[in-house]
Amino acid sequence: MNRDTAALIQALGSVNQNIPRMANDVLLGQMPPAKQHEFADLLIELGELLHRSAEAEETASPDAHSGSDDSQLANPPRLTDSEEQQL
Repeated sequence: MNRDTAALIQALGSVNQNIPRMANDVLLGQMPPAKQHEFADLLIELGELLHRSAEAEETASPDAHSGSDDSQLANPPRLTDSEEQQL
């Protein structure tokens, strides 16, 4: 797994850890609309990164697969420590 893919997996894992709490806060009406929009934007961005990763795999040659060029994933969105604490 290359660096960009590892970063994407880390970002997805971070979001995954927060989804149960986010869902509960939405259910209980405890998440302000601004925070809902912020988290939704993060999910959309992660989805777009995952699409680009899949497209990069689809177009990579068999020889390039182990070092596939998914440089578009160089800066996946990540929750900062303060954002994680706020969730």
